[in-house]
Formats: sequence, structure tokens, C-alpha cells
Amino acid sequence: MTAAGDLESQTLEFKSWCKDDRELSQQIAEAAVCLANSEGGFVIVGVDDRKVGRAAAPVCPHGSISADWAKAKIRELTKPPVRCTIATVRDLPIDPPLRDHQGLLVIEVLKTNQPSGHRTSRGVSFGARIRNAGLNTSRTRTTTRGRW
Repeated sequence: MTAAGDLESQTLEFKSWCKDDRELSQQIAEAAVCLANSEGGFVIVGVDDRKVGRAAAPVCPHGSISADWAKAKIRELTKPPVRCTIATVRDLPIDPPLRDHQGLLVIEVLKTNQPSGHRTSRGVSFGARIRNAGLNTSRTRTTTRGRW
């Protein structure tokens, strides 16, 4: 089986549920900024990129997480606000439905039309996925600016 992390690219990011909704909101805001400032793409929230099979997509442990919550957090934590659309897997026209993964969030991030790009409240302004030569691992490189 393939881990989700092996599928990540310049246009696809997976984010696990994190320890709390505050940490999760920061993670999705950073991913949205990085994608918007490059080519745009998708963030799938609720998938652990290091695990495989059902263990990679556990049920969301945070009751307050929803598509509306994620949209509000991205709007609140990015400047200017990143343009995106968000749905839960239960809202997507998938046949047959993915019953075990109804709470996963799918965030489509549009490429920025802002000349100076976007940044987060932590100052993240750009991210690039780097494939380590021959290691099949990746990490995200970020450049930062001062807080606004």
C-alpha cells in the first residue's frame, strides 16, 4: 500500500487532524497560502500522510470542524484572504459514497491573482515541495516575513 505522503505534490497536500482545532487552523492556512502562491491545488484534511489504509483517515476528533469553519479560519488567518472552495466528502457526488470518510475536508485552493501573493498570521508567504533526491521523502520549505 502507498502512504498518502507519497502522493503529495506541488498541487496536493494531506493534513492530519492535529491535536486541537487551533493547530489545525494554522496548518490549513499555511497549506492554503503555499498552494495559492504557487499553482493552486487541493488540501485534503483528515488524512495522515505517513499511514496507509483505514488508519490514514481516522474520524475527526474535533466536533467543531466543518467546511464553514475551515473557510472562516482560512479567511481569518491569511492576508489577503486565500480564495478557495471547501466541501466535506459527504457533500461530494461520489458513487458509491465513502461512508467511513464522510468528515474529510476537501479544500480547492485557487492560484493567487495578488501581485504580492498571500501570507499567514505567522508570516509564511511561500512554500515549495522539495523531493529529497533518492529518499522518497518530502518537506515543505517556507520563507517568512514579519508579522503584520
